[in-house]
Amino acid sequence: DLIIGMVSIPFYTPYVLTKKWPFGHAFCLIWLIVDYITPAASALNIGVISLDRYLQVAHPLWARQHRSSQMLAVFLIVPWALPAIYFVPAICLWEVTHGRVIPENE
Repeated sequence: DLIIGMVSIPFYTPYVLTKKWPFGHAFCLIWLIVDYITPAASALNIGVISLDRYLQVAHPLWARQHRSSQMLAVFLIVPWALPAIYFVPAICLWEVTHGRVIPENE
């Protein structure tokens, strides 16, 4: 949520006010990727936290036996990797599959 507030909103505001993207094409792609990945990762992180809490309450012995650095790494990486795997190709290949839809600086 902090990333959304720091990256997405400040760069989206000038676009909303002027109806033009003043930051260039490359930054537009980077901004779109961050803007799409961060809310999805945030939602998945809430799911991972909920799953972890459920396992701690419902199956405390199993959860304690299976808690490891590898499991922690999975819980940290997966919520960011899944949206990245989905959104990065979709955003980067949009122009290839649909043609350049938006004129430069708009």
